[in-house]
Amino acid sequence: MITGFGCVTPIGIGRKAFWSGLANGRSGVRRIESFDVSHSSIKIAAEITEFDWQAQLNAKDRQHVPRTVPLALAAAREAVSDSGLDVDSLSDEQTQDMTLIGYRGVVAAHLHDSSSADAALARLRGMTGSLRLGRHLVWCARIAAAVGDRDGAINHLRGALARGYCHGIELHADPELRSLNGHAGFDEILRPKG
Repeated sequence: MITGFGCVTPIGIGRKAFWSGLANGRSGVRRIESFDVSHSSIKIAAEITEFDWQAQLNAKDRQHVPRTVPLALAAAREAVSDSGLDVDSLSDEQTQDMTLIGYRGVVAAHLHDSSSADAALARLRGMTGSLRLGRHLVWCARIAAAVGDRDGAINHLRGALARGYCHGIELHADPELRSLNGHAGFDEILRPKG
């Protein structure tokens, strides 16, 4: 089921512009303009040239995320708007779905809604039970990283590992934890043991 549609593409930004680009057979492939290609054998790409990525994040957050994050945020915001969903009605205080609470907290952090991000952190921290295996604390780490609390994120990850979380490759690749790259504590967590 599709509830909303959000597009940030080389042939159109927004559902209507994207559909128009598709319907009219527009190509998004053109000469690369966003960086110097004079020393590259590749000169063309499908760039998203008319997107103001800086408008999606504040100046502090821009330095910690790749360009793909604002693209995803813009598409997600459009999809939520397009869906017609009342997002506030999804905030059932009784839900115990750790993933839903975690996602809400991460989105709130990216939208600079600190009270909602803090509420999600509090609910996740309050979760108990051995079957969680520390996954709730990984969500806490993602939220902490999104608000810029790198040390707090590291502490949550250490707590998750102490409760049995087996991270494998996902912590290396988790986009919400990229801001922790280069932090000595994160490097230690990722270093193979044994």
